[in-house]
Amino acid sequence: MSRSTTLRHICMLKLIPKYPSFVLTKSIKQQLSEQGFEVTLRTIQRDLDNLSSIMGISSSESPEGLKWCYVNSGHEILPALQPCEALLLCIAKAQLSTQLPIASLNQLEPRFSKAERTLESSTKFKNWRERVKVVPYGFPLTAKPINEEVRTIVYDAVLNQQQIALSYQKQPGERKDYLLNAHGLIIRTNSHYLVATKTHSPDVFQLFKLSKILAVSNNLEDNQFCANDIKEYLSSNATGYLLSKKLIKLELLATGPALLIFEEAMLSENQKIDLIENSMVRTAKVKVSVEFTHELVHFLLGFGGYVKVLQPTELIEKIEERKSYLMG
Repeated sequence: MSRSTTLRHICMLKLIPKYPSFVLTKSIKQQLSEQGFEVTLRTIQRDLDNLSSIMGISSSESPEGLKWCYVNSGHEILPALQPCEALLLCIAKAQLSTQLPIASLNQLEPRFSKAERTLESSTKFKNWRERVKVVPYGFPLTAKPINEEVRTIVYDAVLNQQQIALSYQKQPGERKDYLLNAHGLIIRTNSHYLVATKTHSPDVFQLFKLSKILAVSNNLEDNQFCANDIKEYLSSNATGYLLSKKLIKLELLATGPALLIFEEAMLSENQKIDLIENSMVRTAKVKVSVEFTHELVHFLLGFGGYVKVLQPTELIEKIEERKSYLMG
């Protein structure tokens, strides 16, 4: 086999996607031609037939000719990975899979599979993930499940800036249908929001929880023009987690387990702790500039009597309001 034939085979194999995607023989021929390989459709099909059993390639008939893809057990032509690169890819998949477009995840799946195989063959890195546990602060909450078909269609619509039709459950037993322009996503720890505009009000951004979408379809129409900037909206406290857009200067007294937390971790890089001398129990004054959020109120309330907020007044009032609500 000549060197040019070997290079052509490698280029050919790189053009074939993983199932359920596929590529037509004529498309392979065109792309090979663009890379300087002039070859007939018949030769391409013969070569791929010969390579199919080795590489795990499958073909099927279509109105436009034969189409090709790697089956699930196929071995795509990919560069070798160092174990540290493989570890990074595996951790990235686990941590970022809900934030990436589904199409991108599918395209990366061969690399994720190769990364898993690389780790399995590495005596040094094989069990690293079993030796490390990342524990988030606070009580872990499980988000409401999101239908994967819904998530796929919504993510693709946002990626391609296209309209979608969806049925939405605003309240239990209440179902409404919308035709929307899909503009963006807001992903919080336990909630995923679609940022969209209705077709009859294309300049007004609204939020739709993905967990409340009952059904969705992409009509492949481009979004209507929106006079407002999606970037500005995403940074505008759209989900309402901020109680104020300005930072507050927080001062509090901390003791016991609360003080241990503040000594081990900071609410912000500007946090300062001053131990109070001659106090009966170990106590410190903590000063820090932070965002005024619902999460901050819950966080401080969780320490009970181990924390006393000294200022600002609006935070003290919000904490007392929350206490009164909890006490009925």
